[in-house]
Amino acid sequence: MKEKNKYLVLAYTALFLLFNVIAFVAFEQRDLKFWTSYAFGVLAFLLQLAHIGILSFENSHHGRRVYGLPVWVISFIYCLIQMAVAFVFMSIDCKYRTSLLVQAIVLLSYLVILFVLVGGLTHAAETEADTKYASDTIHRLSFEAETLYNGTEDPARKAEIKKLAEALRYADPMSRTHKAMEMDHQISNAFEALKNSLDRQSTDNTASDVKKLIAMIDQRSMIIKTEK
Repeated sequence: MKEKNKYLVLAYTALFLLFNVIAFVAFEQRDLKFWTSYAFGVLAFLLQLAHIGILSFENSHHGRRVYGLPVWVISFIYCLIQMAVAFVFMSIDCKYRTSLLVQAIVLLSYLVILFVLVGGLTHAAETEADTKYASDTIHRLSFEAETLYNGTEDPARKAEIKKLAEALRYADPMSRTHKAMEMDHQISNAFEALKNSLDRQSTDNTASDVKKLIAMIDQRSMIIKTEK
């Protein structure tokens, strides 16, 4: 990701240099409309640098897509459009307010796409990932409990593990809140501790460990019910 960001910075720098060369070589009339258009071009470049800085900290945004296009591609296209529109208003004879309004609309359209649509997709993707993780956790533990039950020979331990397997089997697989997902983490850790205890076979705390796990599963169920 860092390598990709470096190439993006180089691409934007080259584009910005080209923008400056064209602006100051091809256009001799430096009126208010010219400087306003130039300012929009510079702002487009600075926005892309800021966006790259955000991507450096949130690598997952590299994979975000809007209508099939990665976010960084949309940002690059915006930069090209903003600079092209700036050149148009540097070259044509029109009212200053018209040039200001059109270029502001281009900028605002990009910001709406970036912060509203992309932000919504990011939140939806994170929620979906959290829900999938929670669902996978319960299904995984249920499968592991069944495997543990089938592999246990001691009758007393087998009876306790059966209780745990049944509790996991009938548990709600979807943890829809962060509080319930925290319980998933705790249950998963307690289950791993139970497996390690069974592997050591030095002391038999199976009954008490299973009782604690079932109590945690019940607590998780209450959390899910109250927060639906």
